[in-house]
Amino acid sequence: MRKARFEVDAIRASGVTSALWSDEEVIDAANTAMDRAARLIRLAGSNILTKFMKSTDSSVDLVTEVYSPSSFKMTESVIDYTLPPDFVRLESIVPTTDGYDGIRFHPASLTQKGWIDQSVLTASDVSTIAGSEQIFYYTIIGARTLRIRPIVTSTFDVEILYQYRPAKLLDYSTGTIKLTTNSTTAHGVGVTWVTSGIQVPAELHVHLVDTDHTVNLSSVYPRISAIISETDATLSRAWPSEPYSGAYHISTVPQLPEEHHAWLAQVTAAIMLRKVSPDLSKAALEDLDKQLSLEVQPEIAIRQVQESLPVDEYTLP
Repeated sequence: MRKARFEVDAIRASGVTSALWSDEEVIDAANTAMDRAARLIRLAGSNILTKFMKSTDSSVDLVTEVYSPSSFKMTESVIDYTLPPDFVRLESIVPTTDGYDGIRFHPASLTQKGWIDQSVLTASDVSTIAGSEQIFYYTIIGARTLRIRPIVTSTFDVEILYQYRPAKLLDYSTGTIKLTTNSTTAHGVGVTWVTSGIQVPAELHVHLVDTDHTVNLSSVYPRISAIISETDATLSRAWPSEPYSGAYHISTVPQLPEEHHAWLAQVTAAIMLRKVSPDLSKAALEDLDKQLSLEVQPEIAIRQVQESLPVDEYTLP
């Protein structure tokens, strides 16, 4: 937020912040920029915004709802399953239960002949799954409904790999925080961190002198690694300073490689410029799109490739 304000000259040399953009407007611009970046990253085929989830995993709070991964556990006679609320695109489904290694899941279209043929099969038409090699087809219906064909005749666990939508970027400062020297525990008073949607990674900013939310772009701030409850969080490193109790800010961190956060701030600033000059904003976004194509996107894609160097085939002497 601060870097975006610098980009549009919203912070004067005297340190006074322009009243033209409120915090809410800057946060909204940052989230618009993040959504734009996430979409372009997905289209580039990058795996940065992908995650694994097993049907045996514990329930997880994904802001909009508490989701139980057992929702996509393959269950006898069930054809429709509910995917996570942050789901965007399904990459793969792999069985994890012993004895089901021969099962393969393939994407399909509702209009494909193979899908239509499998849709008319009943449970009695399908052979036993365990210990066999079978192909099942899947498609996504609506926002997050996974449909499987033919009908599953056994119950077994799976792991999915999917592209997800990052949680909204937030800046939260309600209540106060307590920190203890050499402890990784952060305790909030009068706070609702879970309900308010605070997700990790996030940074903690405390105010040892005043209550103004002023950060230094060259400083490194404590990282929050986990939100344990409405009032408790865990720091990545123990608090090194004197015990603290007072005002604070928790700012969520964009889920991009940190070397690209400056680019994201520039996109945020370009979106903010619409309030001043739509033409200037458009020109700035076009220039940043070129920067994305020439610098950011290729590096994001390249860092995903971890292939070994080609070698000659080994043969016994």
